[in-house]
Amino acid sequence: MNKFTKSVVLGVAAIGIVSVATVGAHAAGKHSMRGMFNFEKVDADADGFITQAELTTHHNARFTSADVNADGALTKDELKVKMEARLKERQEKTGKTYSADKIEKRLNRMMGKFDTNKDGKLTQAELPKHSERMFEKLDADKDGKISKIEVDAMKKKHRKKSEG
Repeated sequence: MNKFTKSVVLGVAAIGIVSVATVGAHAAGKHSMRGMFNFEKVDADADGFITQAELTTHHNARFTSADVNADGALTKDELKVKMEARLKERQEKTGKTYSADKIEKRLNRMMGKFDTNKDGKLTQAELPKHSERMFEKLDADKDGKISKIEVDAMKKKHRKKSEG
């Protein structure tokens, strides 16, 4: 996996962790990658495409819901609570377990990658670049919107890389 793809995958994971609202959809296979969004939920105007504005609105809402103390930043503890809840529900659906060590390693990678000022918190200012890059990566035909076909293609590509 190249550096850009790793960055996109980590960005997707970081954004995904801040929400437990779509956990059931993860387990049901309605997401394109680990931590990815529910296409239909993000497509606010139900036109069959996701725009950058829709994706940004969705990410902002997910961030806000995870910011338990409403200080505008997500601590490792806030992320851990969301990750553990999401993984617990995924485990109930799939039977796959996740070790505390694996969770800790993932959190450390995320904080190392996205906490650009190294204050131990993730702010929305630290995440948009990754959201924009994710949009660019998913928008394979570069028409300024993401189709379900593009999301599914990224899912398939990600699965192949994970398996190979």
